[in-house]
Amino acid sequence: MIFALGFLVSGLVWLLFLPAFWRRALRLSRRRLEMLMPLSMEEALAERDQIRARAALDQRRIEQRLEAERQSRARDMLEINRRAAMLERRESEIESLAADLRAREAELRDAWAQLGAMHVDAHDLASRLAQAQQDHAAAERLREAFDSMRIEKAALETQVDS
Repeated sequence: MIFALGFLVSGLVWLLFLPAFWRRALRLSRRRLEMLMPLSMEEALAERDQIRARAALDQRRIEQRLEAERQSRARDMLEINRRAAMLERRESEIESLAADLRAREAELRDAWAQLGAMHVDAHDLASRLAQAQQDHAAAERLREAFDSMRIEKAALETQVDS
């Protein structure tokens, strides 16, 4: 019973203070709504203009980033094109050098062939020279023999004449 009596008294106290709590809640809710909603037409226009300004600022920042990206892309494309042109030049130089190398290799093969032919000719000339030297030596011996025979003939003729 005391429990029920205490519950009843607390309920009555609560009912006494309830209108004060209710008014405070209404006042706070009203103030919050008033803060959210503009009080006058000028404030509404100012708020709308502020939203537009923020949107314009955001759009300008996006445009600036886009422009920076476009410039970066243009620089990158320029660099890519420059490197592609350099690569093409180097490839043409390589092709030119390869053609020059093939021509030099052909010249070298021809030179080796000529050197081989000259070596054969030199060997031929060396053997001819050796044969000519042998023939010359034989001719010298024959001349010496002829000279000695002539001397003998002259000596015999002087002996026969005397």
